[in-house]
Amino acid sequence: MGTVATFCRICEPSCGLVAHVEDGRLGKLTPDREHPVTNGFACHKGLAAVDLHHDPARLDHPQLRASDGSWRSVGWDEAMAEPATRLRAVTAAHGSNAIAAYVGNPMAFNALGSLHVGTLLRALGVRRTFSSGTQDCANKFVASAAVFGSSHVHPIPDLATTDLCLIIGENPRASQASFYSAPNVLGEMRRAAGRGARLVFVNPRRIEPPDRGVG
Repeated sequence: MGTVATFCRICEPSCGLVAHVEDGRLGKLTPDREHPVTNGFACHKGLAAVDLHHDPARLDHPQLRASDGSWRSVGWDEAMAEPATRLRAVTAAHGSNAIAAYVGNPMAFNALGSLHVGTLLRALGVRRTFSSGTQDCANKFVASAAVFGSSHVHPIPDLATTDLCLIIGENPRASQASFYSAPNVLGEMRRAAGRGARLVFVNPRRIEPPDRGVG
């Protein structure tokens, strides 16, 4: 089994991974201990991508829904032509403001996709665009604008010296703590709690306790 260095494309920490490949088939994913930033740490979602990759329900070809609600496989030309026809009909009847777009998080790791989706939306006259950022990062942008005067300023939490860390709507056991820019977030929290820092979690749902002494 050979190995290929890669990285996770689920969220912005972009954790380094090692893909174990045998005869062209992905066998498993492990954290990349030689990665200069993430240092061998990765969350469960990134490592579980191998299961997603091999899921029998994974969509790997275009499909169109028929009038009876069933789905049929089609070629790319038809897959592109059908939505284009429907979008033209919508804009002709209701104007471009009747169309909004949602751009998924993996698009941030696709240079050509990011370039062309913008061109497509401008050509359609779309003014309302939503993304994973508007779903789970809007609070960060608003807070940065209110505190620092710009939504583009995102200071890195100083877990090494802080006395109080207020964490709102985040579960570091289920992810690599987006926007922390630390490879071992739980380890940093444990060390902070060990020297007497107080870490407070505010969450709309009960989450797993990060560790004893951190809650």
